[in-house]
Amino acid sequence: MHVNGFPERLKVLMQEGSLAEFAERCGVSASLLHKYLKGSVPGLDKLVLIAQASQCSLDWLATGEGLPPGSPQQGSGQDYVFIPLYEVSASAGSGTLVEEDIQVGSVAFHEGWIRQMLRANPKHLEMIYVRGESMEPTLCSGDMVLLNRRMTEVTEGIYVLRLDGGLFVKRLHLLPGKQIRVISDNPSYESFVIQAQAPPDDFAVLGRVIWSSHVH
Repeated sequence: MHVNGFPERLKVLMQEGSLAEFAERCGVSASLLHKYLKGSVPGLDKLVLIAQASQCSLDWLATGEGLPPGSPQQGSGQDYVFIPLYEVSASAGSGTLVEEDIQVGSVAFHEGWIRQMLRANPKHLEMIYVRGESMEPTLCSGDMVLLNRRMTEVTEGIYVLRLDGGLFVKRLHLLPGKQIRVISDNPSYESFVIQAQAPPDDFAVLGRVIWSSHVH
């Protein structure tokens, strides 16, 4: 079942109980929930709160794809997996200093969707936020990305990398001679090259971005 529009998906979750009760369960104000029902788009932090409180998958809540809550396939206890969400952000800009990864919650995804559509093992996945504008229009500040920590071998794609104490989300391209071109999708930012055979001291590819939630 595909439910078009965030307000309509929100109404599906609110079938039982009052608006005030649902708002309290989600940890948001009733007035804010009313704005969402009128067409206002929630930020990712509020989207996560609603998904967690409703025990529905973030992919369905954000996009309408996947199984909705209460579908016949749900209920075995194994249909949904919870991917850890960390406070740390990957910068699409000048770099976010990484001091410590702090898990602030988890996000539900339909396990079949992850395995069949993303071809990933949920055990290898993490979620973090994006900050900055260098990857626009592909990724915007505040977007949430799903990171596969097992995919660290560079091919063409978007990756999260650590460089000089900062955490970046960038498009990487493998060049001849074991060079890695680091590309920003925003043409206002210049690309640069890293020598894979002699990388900087503080450099590591942390994983590949396999999905993003772009709700702005």
